[in-house]
Amino acid sequence: METKEVWRVLRPGGVFVCVCFGPPDTRLEFLRGRNLAWSIEHLAIPKALHEEQDVSQLPPSACYHIYICTKHRAQLPTFTDDFDDDDNDV
Repeated sequence: METKEVWRVLRPGGVFVCVCFGPPDTRLEFLRGRNLAWSIEHLAIPKALHEEQDVSQLPPSACYHIYICTKHRAQLPTFTDDFDDDDNDV
């Protein structure tokens, strides 16, 4: 998958969700590449759910990895008021 194309077609504030087996050490570089302007959130879901299971103690291969990529909103230009009401130069 070409992340540059995914980013290109998303509108500002749009969200791309990637669910895969790849842990962050192999996927984050791929998702962050090419200086894409989006924020990335990572969630790990155990493949086998057990009561009171601490996901942080599981090896990456025991989890599904969800990456939520949100495209940054476009910066609107800011304008300053440079009109002088006291000027009557017409």
